[in-house]
Amino acid sequence: GGTLNVGFSLNPSTLDGAGGNSAYIFDTLVSGVTEELFTISPKLTEDLIPRLALSAEPSSDLTTWTFKLRPNVKFHDGSSWDADALKVNVDRVIDKSSPLYDSTLASYCAQSYGGVASVDVIDQYSAKFTLKAPNNDLLGTLVTSGHVRFLSPTALQKLGKDIVRAPVGTGPYKFQEWVPQQHVDFQ
Repeated sequence: GGTLNVGFSLNPSTLDGAGGNSAYIFDTLVSGVTEELFTISPKLTEDLIPRLALSAEPSSDLTTWTFKLRPNVKFHDGSSWDADALKVNVDRVIDKSSPLYDSTLASYCAQSYGGVASVDVIDQYSAKFTLKAPNNDLLGTLVTSGHVRFLSPTALQKLGKDIVRAPVGTGPYKFQEWVPQQHVDFQ
C-alpha cells in the first residue's frame, strides 16, 4: 500500500508496448499495466507461462497457429479481453487497411509480427494466426520481442494515437498519469 519511486535518466517516448525508445524503461514502467500472451519462466527454462493465452497450437505445416485465450479477463476500462481484442491489437501493426493501423508502430513490431499475414477470430476465445511462411518459433518471437502486449480496443478507438500517453491494459497496475520529464503514476 505504499509508494515506490524509481528514477530514470531517459524520458520515455511512449507508454505503448508496440513501440518505444527504450525496452528497459518500457519493461519497467508498462509491463505491469499491459500483458503478453505468454511469458518466460523466471527460471529461464524453455517453459512458457500462460498469461493472456492458455495455449498455442501450430498446424502440421507450421503456417497457422491457433491460440486459446484466457476467458473472463477485463481491461482496466471494463472492456473484455477476447479474440476480437487480440485481432484489433495485431491488425493495428500488420493490416494497412485497419482504421487503427500505425506505420511507426508497424516498424517497431516488424520483428515480432513480420511473418504474420493475418489474424482471424475463430470464436470468442480462439484466434488463428496465418503466417507468410512456416515458422516453428512463432511463440519464441512473440515472447522475446517485448512489443507484443495488448491494449483495450475501446481505449484504442477512443484515444487513437494518444493511447501512447495513457495505456489501458489488463495487468495488475492501472495507469493514472504521465507528466513528461517529471513522473508516471500507476495505481
